[in-house]
Amino acid sequence: MDVQHNFIWSKRDSVYNSIIEASATWVQLSSLKLGLSPVIGMLFGAGNTPFYQHFETILPKMTALTELHMKGLSSQCGSISGVLAALPIQLEVLDLSLNDSIISPSFCEVLSRMTALRELDISYCTLNDQRVILLTPCLANCHALTSLRMNFNCLASAVAVSALVRGLTQLQLLHLGFCHLEDHHVAELVRSLYHHHHLTSLNLLHNILADESGRALAGWPQLLCLEEVGLDKPDHTAKYDTSVVEEALQQSLCFRRILTTPSNEVPLQKATREACHRNTVRHATLLSICVDPERLSGSILVCRK
Repeated sequence: MDVQHNFIWSKRDSVYNSIIEASATWVQLSSLKLGLSPVIGMLFGAGNTPFYQHFETILPKMTALTELHMKGLSSQCGSISGVLAALPIQLEVLDLSLNDSIISPSFCEVLSRMTALRELDISYCTLNDQRVILLTPCLANCHALTSLRMNFNCLASAVAVSALVRGLTQLQLLHLGFCHLEDHHVAELVRSLYHHHHLTSLNLLHNILADESGRALAGWPQLLCLEEVGLDKPDHTAKYDTSVVEEALQQSLCFRRILTTPSNEVPLQKATREACHRNTVRHATLLSICVDPERLSGSILVCRK
């Protein structure tokens, strides 16, 4: 159920009453999407404590819910600590992006019991090293977690985030774009990923990539297994240098998607873009001739019968 967009805002009272009535059946939902919209602002905005409390009471009863998106909810109702503490633990997909100060002992306790969680988005959540440290033991229990997005958080060093991801060797997607990581921080992070044999998507956009991180990435065995990569050079200054890692990527047969940003950063080398395009064409060709496309993943082993 998606209640983000509703174009009958002029009928405010009727919309509100309709959603209150409908919320009685929310316990049957498997997916719920609450986001930035006038309707959500009306429901959860300042002064509407009754519905906020009502939502807290029905959340634990939503035993069929496996996917929950609450992007930017705190910007419309302030603290969402009560809602976070009431989250159902059978969730498989949880989007908490654009929410401030979500890390608390009560939320961490609930998160630690989400053993079925596959995807977690905590981008733009004002995370710092101290909050990442609190998250680490919780996520260690999330053995099904394969997708972790932590973009746009101010991480002062790589110590905390490296400790967090080191134990999550089942990850397939790790996005840490715009996290204020310096060159040596990125290198330290990469060194913590040596046992992440399932990783296929890595986003390091708008972190400083230069000599140390470039050598760490180029020497990382999993680099040539990545299908999606986010690297950039925000400007022409000497502190950004992706040439070493790009030369390694150009040898990959898996790399076929380049993550980008809307900004006008310096593009990756032409040879890197061409390698990506060749791999995309090769992959599409293999899919077209494969009897069972679902079985086609990563590299292909060719041998005699």
